Parts: sequence; C-alpha cells; structure tokens
Amino acid sequence: MESEILKQVIHQFSKREENISFDSLLEKTRTMGLFSMSLSEFGISDFCLVLRELSAFHSGIAVALWSHVMAAELLLAAGQKTDPNELIAYSSFSAPEESSRSHSTGIVESVVLVGQAKKVVFASENQYFSAPIESLSSPIATLGIRNCPIFDLTLNPSRITPLRGNFKNIEYQMSLAAAAISLGLSKASADEALRYSKSRKQGGKEIFHWSEIKMLLAKIFTRVQTGELALERACQWAELQKTGWEAHALSVALFIQEEACEITSDGIQVLGGAGYTTEFRQEERFRDAFHLQHLSGLLPARKLQLVRLLET
Repeated sequence: MESEILKQVIHQFSKREENISFDSLLEKTRTMGLFSMSLSEFGISDFCLVLRELSAFHSGIAVALWSHVMAAELLLAAGQKTDPNELIAYSSFSAPEESSRSHSTGIVESVVLVGQAKKVVFASENQYFSAPIESLSSPIATLGIRNCPIFDLTLNPSRITPLRGNFKNIEYQMSLAAAAISLGLSKASADEALRYSKSRKQGGKEIFHWSEIKMLLAKIFTRVQTGELALERACQWAELQKTGWEAHALSVALFIQEEACEITSDGIQVLGGAGYTTEFRQEERFRDAFHLQHLSGLLPARKLQLVRLLET
C-alpha cells in the first residue's frame, strides 16, 4: 500500500472514530487489518508511518499495535506460528537485560493487550519467553499511557516456554517504531499549539503574532521536523541493512523520545493555563511522552546499550 494512501486512510479513520472506548477502537482498528501488519510484509518505514498517524490520534491504540507486532515478530523469529486473527499480549515497558525473574516466579508486570489476548510474550534476564494467559489483575492505575490499559499477570511457571532465536534486528527496528509513536504525539502537540495560537486573542490580537509565541512555535516545529527527517533516514538505513544501522536506529529513537518530552512541555506553554486542563489534550500528551521514553526498555539502559554498540 502506498504510504500516502495509508496515511489518508488512518487520517479519515481518526476523524470518524473520536471519543469511543479503547475496546471499541481496538476492534475497529483490527477490522482495518492493521493488527495483521508484519515487518517482513510492510517494512519498517510503512509501519512507522502507521504508528505515527495513529499516535497523533490516540497514543494508546498505537502502543497496543506496537505491542502486538513486537510479540508476533519475536514468536516468528523463534519459529513459532502465529494466528493473524489472534492478539498477543506483551510486556512493553521492559527489555530482556533489565527484567526480573519473571520466568521462574510466573509474575509479569505492566502487560499490554491482556484483556483481549490468550498468549503473552515477555522479557526476563536476557531472554524472551511465551506462555498462555491464565489469570490477570484488574487494570492497573498508573501514570503511564492514559488510554492504554495495562495489567499484571500471574502465569503457571510450568507452561512458560523460552524463545530461541536472533532477536536483535527486531529489537532495533521496533525501537524506531516506538520512536514513531513519540513523534506522532509530538506532531499532534505542535499542531494543537499552532491552532490555539491562531484562535486565542490577547492584547487585541491573536497570540500567534506575539514574538515570544513565535519563538516557541519555531522551537517546537524545528524539533518535530528534525525528528521526522531523522526517522525517515533511519528507517531507510534499516531496510537497506547499511553498516552501522543498528546504532543509527537506536540513537534516532533515543533522540525522538527525549525530544517528545520537551515538545509536549512547550506545547502546554503555548496554551498557557488552558494547557494543563483536560479540555485540551496537551497535558495528556505531555504525560504520555514521558512514559513512552521507556517503551521497549528503560531509557538509561538503552543509552548504555548505544554506547556499547559504538564501542564495537
């Protein structure tokens, strides 16, 4: 599917499906076929485009899609068949090298898509595992992604299966996909700041015409557009498997995810006191951006991973 057509389809979908529940939105997104996407079929560029457009509309559903595809790709790399019609849960905010002994205790925290999935993939002590879901907690109240429910799981340790395979290519590509979610959030925050500045009047004119606001908007859009170009180039390098693409992908992902926190913070400032209210979505984007830094693993740990890549 051509990128621009894909972008238009998601844009039209987001306009029609505002203000519906997460479960209803999940079902509608599955009907569109987005949860059947794979990196081998669509490539990382188109997958990032989908996540970026979805995140601008609803970051929760973008995280859900990222989680399902990550789990499915890990299973495929381990030689396990997956049902394209079946959702797979994933411990999205952890990485193998930083996880606890979930495989021996059977306790897995902060899992996405549990309410709709029968199987979970999770990371623990430098390895991935899969297991059938038997029981789960109620949705956990956290400061995480507002519109993406997460759960803690208790699994039967005897039914947990280790996954064997080379997963590094998947991890680096999916770090770009995680960055695309943060980039979509940043773009939505920038666009809302621009719209508000052109409609809000103060001192007899729209605040867009005040020099301080112009400087703040310039700062915001410079960061967004730099992120867009960096992500596009990193995806191209990944698809061509250019030498050093892994470090390039990880550094771009770290850059975009950290910049999203600054962009959404500045987006709040453009709206002034209104930016902190739920009447606008800037405060939601600000909170989501900080949590999204840790999608696929803690930010400091991934910075150390980048340094190790640069040493080789």
